[in-house]
Amino acid sequence: HTTKSTQWEDPRTTQVSSGPAIQYSRDYKIKYENFKNNLPKPSTSSGKCDIRVRRKFILEDSFNSIMKKSREEMYKRLWITFDGEGSLPLWSVHMHGRIA
Repeated sequence: HTTKSTQWEDPRTTQVSSGPAIQYSRDYKIKYENFKNNLPKPSTSSGKCDIRVRRKFILEDSFNSIMKKSREEMYKRLWITFDGEGSLPLWSVHMHGRIA
């Protein structure tokens, strides 16, 4: 580590040979609004990733359903629907401690 150096001076307060120090500004709200406006808009589709499975073939059905989903769909809220039953959010299945 003999080649590493540490900068102890604050670059905002020291004079740089290329010009005066950069003034610190507190325009967080403007920066935040600009950042928020530049984010991609959410799609108009539902905000959940629905996976339909049969209890008898849960592994095969879930694998095939997941492989068909796009990357964007996989970031949505996961909903599992068993054939012949209502849909459950993933947290509900996890909370009750059983899938089958």
